[in-house]
Parts: sequence; C-alpha cells; structure tokens
Amino acid sequence: MYARLCQRLCEEAPSTNAKDGSASAFRQLLLNSCKAEFDARADHKIDKRKSLGNIKFIGELCKLGIVNKRIMFSCMNQLIKRKSDVEEMAEDLECLCQILRTCGHVLDSDPARTLMDQYFDRMELIAQTGRLPVRIKFMLRDIIELRKSMWIPRKANNTEGPLPINQICDDRGPPIRGGERPPQQELFPRQLKKRSSGLDVVLSSSLSFPQHDKFNTPYNTNGFQGSYRDRGAQRQNHHQQQNNHFYQQNRYNNQHNNNNSNNVSNSKDIAPRFIKRMMTAHEQSSGNLEQVSLRPPAHSMLFKPPNTKPTSQLFPGRTPSLLSDPLASATLKPNPPIQTTKEVPILIKPAPTDKGKPKKEKTTKEEALKKSSSIAEDILSGGSLEEAVKSFSQLKVSDRLMPECLHTIISKSYDKTDNERETVMSFLTALKKDGVINANHFHEAFRNLLKTLPDLESTVPNIITYAAGFAKTAILNELLTIAQLGELTEDGAHFPLLLLSLEYLSKEIEKQKLIDLFNESKVNLINSLKECDRTKERLTAVLEERGLVFLEPLLLLEGELWAALEQDASAASLYRCAKEKIDAAYQSTPPFVSALVTVCLRYITQESMGKGVTNGAGQDSKAVQEKEKALLERFKSVLQAFLHEDINLQVTAVYALQVFCHSLKFPKGMLLRWFVNLYDLEIVEEEAFLKWREDVTDIYPGKGNALFQVNNWLTWLAEAESEEEEEDEGDN
Repeated sequence: MYARLCQRLCEEAPSTNAKDGSASAFRQLLLNSCKAEFDARADHKIDKRKSLGNIKFIGELCKLGIVNKRIMFSCMNQLIKRKSDVEEMAEDLECLCQILRTCGHVLDSDPARTLMDQYFDRMELIAQTGRLPVRIKFMLRDIIELRKSMWIPRKANNTEGPLPINQICDDRGPPIRGGERPPQQELFPRQLKKRSSGLDVVLSSSLSFPQHDKFNTPYNTNGFQGSYRDRGAQRQNHHQQQNNHFYQQNRYNNQHNNNNSNNVSNSKDIAPRFIKRMMTAHEQSSGNLEQVSLRPPAHSMLFKPPNTKPTSQLFPGRTPSLLSDPLASATLKPNPPIQTTKEVPILIKPAPTDKGKPKKEKTTKEEALKKSSSIAEDILSGGSLEEAVKSFSQLKVSDRLMPECLHTIISKSYDKTDNERETVMSFLTALKKDGVINANHFHEAFRNLLKTLPDLESTVPNIITYAAGFAKTAILNELLTIAQLGELTEDGAHFPLLLLSLEYLSKEIEKQKLIDLFNESKVNLINSLKECDRTKERLTAVLEERGLVFLEPLLLLEGELWAALEQDASAASLYRCAKEKIDAAYQSTPPFVSALVTVCLRYITQESMGKGVTNGAGQDSKAVQEKEKALLERFKSVLQAFLHEDINLQVTAVYALQVFCHSLKFPKGMLLRWFVNLYDLEIVEEEAFLKWREDVTDIYPGKGNALFQVNNWLTWLAEAESEEEEEDEGDN
C-alpha cells in the first residue's frame, strides 16, 4: 500500500526546485531516504523488525519500477559479502533473504540470470559451510528452494490451515468420561454467542432459581439445607415465604415463555419479517394483545406487586391455579414493536464552501497531447520559439503527462532535417530555462523514445542517428547525463547509440572536458557492446574507428605492452615499458593491472600452445603445462612488483584471468591450473582467491563457469586457512 502511494506521488508530485532542473523530485528524495536507511541498517540492531521492514519496502519499490534493478544488485552485493563478525553477517543475510523473498522473481530475469546464479551459488555455499546460526542456514535454503520452484511459495498450493471448531467436532461434542458429554457450562465459561433474532433474545430473558452450592448439599422443599432445620421459627418462616415467592415467579415466567416459544420454534432459522407476521397472527387469534406480551414483570422480585385489577380480567381463559397466583395480578403492558432490521445512517455531505469561486479546469491527456503536437508543428513550420514556450506554459501539463508530451514533440521531427531537429531541441532547452520542464521529464521522454526504436527502425532507417543527436544536445544542455545514457544502453541495448553520442560530443567540446564527463559517469563501455562482441579487442577496434580511444587510454597501453613483448620477451622489457608509457598515478589502478595480466596471459598461452589458439586444444599435455608454469615464473617479478601485495589488485588480476579464459570458452582444466600456479608462485595470495569467490558482480563475464571449475579447490583452500588460524590460536 505504501509502495503504491509512493508510485502515485512519483508520478504526480511536483518537483521542489523545477527551475534549475535538478533531480529534486519526490522519486529522488525517496531514493535518497531508502539509501540512508539501508546504509544505517547496522544501527537498527535493537529493533530488527524496523530494518527488515525497510528492506521489504525497498523490495516493493523495486517491483513497481521505482528502484532500479542495478541498485538492488548493489545492495545484495553488500549484504552477501563475507564479514568477520558472525552476528553482523547473519543479519545481512537475513536482509538478503528478505529482498529475494520480496522481489526475487523480478530480479531473476534473463539479462541478470548469470548474476543471480552467482548469488545463489554463494548462498548455497554459505548454507553448507558458513559459521552461521542454524536459523539463517535454513532461511537461505528456503530461498534457494523458492527459486527452484519458479518463485512460487509452498503455501500458495497448500490448502491446509487452522480449522474452525465446528469442523473439528460435531454438534454433539467430543465424548469423554465414558461417552458422556460434559455440560456446556463446563466447556465454555461464558455462554456462546449465536446468531438469533430479536424474538430469541426476548424469549431467553426468563428468571432462574438461585443456586447455593457452598456446602454442596441438596435443598429440601422449603429451600433450606438440612443442617439449619433447628433454627428459630420466625427466621424460618421469613425465608420460606421469600423462597416460595421466587419459586412461584419463576414457574409463571417459564410457563408464559414456553407457551409463546411453541408458536415460533426454531426462530433463528426464520427471517425477521416472517417472525413479525407470525406474532401478528397469534395476537389476532388470541383476541387480546396483552395476553401475548413477552416482557417480564417490571416490578422487583423482592416486593409484592399491587392488585390493580382482578386477575380474571387480565387473564381470561386461564386455569384457576394460575389465576390464584399472587404474581398474576400484575398489570401487563404491551411491548414496543421489535426492531428486526438495522437502521442505515444517512450521510449528509456538507455544502461546498467555494461555491462562488471559479473551478480550475484541468487539461486532459488527449488535449495535452493534441496541443503539444500542434505546437511542435508550428515550430517546425518556422514559428516563434518564444510564442511556443508561452503557449506550452499555459497548458499547465502535470508531471505525469509531461514525458508523453515531450515525446510527442520530439517524434514530430523524425522525418525532418538536422536543422529542424536542432530547433526542436532548442525549444526543449528554452522550456527548461524557463522552469517549465526539468531533466527528469526529458529523461523519461527519452526513455519512451528508446522503447519505440525497434518499431521505428523499419519506417525511419536513421532513427539511431537521430536519437544520438538528441542525446548529444541534451547532454550539452544538462537535460541528460552520460551516466543515464549508459544505463539506457547497457547490455548492448540500442548499439551503437552510446558510442555514436560520444562521437558527436567529441566534435562539440574539448577532449579533456569529455574525458572528465566520461570519468564522472563511471560508464563501462564494454557493456555497451553486444554480448558476442564483448571483448577488449573488439572495444579497442570500435573506439579506434570512432576516434574515442582517448576515453580508454589503458587499452592503448595494452597494445604497447604487447609490442614490447614481441621485441623482447623478458620481464625487464615489460617493466620498463610500463614505467615509461604510463603515468605513475595509474600504475596502481585496476585497469592497468588488468591490462598487464592480460598481456602476460596472452603471451604465455601462445608460446605454450602455439599461435592462433582459440579453444585450448592439446593444452592438457604434461609438456604444455610445464612450459606454461616456466613462462609464468619468468614474469613473476614484474607481476609482484605492480600488485604491491594489494589484495584488491590481486582480485583484479584473478578477474583478468577469468575474462581471458572466458574469451577462450574455458578450456578444460586451464583456469584451475592457473589458480594453482599463481598460488604456488606467491603471485596471488589465498585471501584474494577467497575474496574473488565471495564477490558478486556482472562487470566481468564468465563468473559462473569459473566458479564451477575451481569451487572444490577454493573449498580446500578455505579449510586449510581455517586450520592454520586454529593452530596459530593454539600456539598463542
């Protein structure tokens, strides 16, 4: 409910600062709050329900598309990391299970299937070998089983549940103590409520004889226990008169109620309207309305009622024994009619206070789109931009409809010239300058444009080029960012839209400014390629073709390192080239380490198995393995020099090995052999290998296949490390 409320507010709540176009809408504020709550989950240890509730709320927002899937994967990556504190790790894993239980079926899509496989492989390993509470292990196994069941909970097909009491035992009740059913008062201290009509309530309001079980002895005919028979005659006569009075009154009420109840038996099964008709018929047949009065005597039982009329007038046709009762002399008044239906309250709406005020007319969706289309046609025909901005401002379009209106305006320029498309973008820039639209509006409008690209490619052949021109102008005017464009084109979507937009930008601004914007966006260009072409060699070729190699300078470094090895295949030559060709600030960065390791792997593989190897054929021979290890030992010094005993850089080196094996389609035994060689030669430490196993990322392809090949060896490595730690603790 709260997530849907936030979705509605994201669509309709206005921006708090719409003039500068900053991302200050409700959605951005909501995401910032969610991030703050997620980062502060460690402070909720006292109230764990609050932390889990926030996690579930974030998951519900993901299901509605408010929180991006990449954000959820980033959160899951933090939760599944190995931690020294077992209690902290257990709480993080519980939050991870809450995320997967809430929106796991949304995250487990085809583009992220490999990444999800890594998460669940890690969870299964933790559930088997982790030092965690049993409750957390079972929780992990339940989530793993939930995914295997196609995210269908077991309770969805389970009809079992608590049964009502009328299904457990029959109406007669369970037999106990030799088959006798205990009295209802012993089973239920209070009388059970039954659905009944108003007549049942009246019929059940008879007086009962008082019971005194203090001495648990029977009463005699005068109402006294046998042990008190020797008391004074005066006190005995007083009590005898009082008890006779109670007894006679009770007998009259019971007889009176029985006579009436015989005519309306089983009234709980009769509708109220039929009960009223039956009562009316009974009154008419008796000839006296007062005779069928069901109301008990109004006077107190402790006082003798006055004799106002002879009993023969009040009760004609009665037996002499009943007429002789002193209680029968009471005057009976007719009862008020029994209400059998519940009154429905009538709600009266208050009159509007703004009756004299003019009503504000809202622009409907059809009117907004129609007028936006008319304004766009006027601009393209040479109309004034100022008048167009004024006309569009007067529409008062809501934030919810604004992206569709902008998309309509842009779509009118598809079949126009480049200058006319620039005119449309100038109009949108003027709207942003006047505070009519903001960056969020254009971002959603551009997203709508990309959704229609597959359908437009058949009718508009150059639609990718036009979209790249729109993106270039929007980035220059701060209507769009490179990071947002990278998000819209990740996993090879709409290739080569991102690279083409960057190419257009390189012709408009200086290279250094573009480098700063690109580095700030943290976009990985290799993810913009199609999956089949997602290699460094292919990326280098594409960047060289479009003149964008300066955005990835380390790719050029990899080429220069390879050229140095071809001239002199020694560690000294490789080390000298790296020192001379690259700035010292970049020599301890992951991209540089990845390039260095890739060059070494490429050279050693070609020298040991021959040039042109693509599938590792014949690489499992003993001679090849020995040569491979000898060549790796040759470059041991240069690799150790740049890794600097830095665990994070060593993890980057392992990922470079993973990507290299992935490009060769994982030859049998190759990855395991390299893991063993890197560990034996002390190039990569065991901590880096274990950290690589626990790390979950989709940046480097082939993680799932890599884990499958080396999982047993990593398990052995983890157990050996644990044994060494226990021995060190024992020695201390």
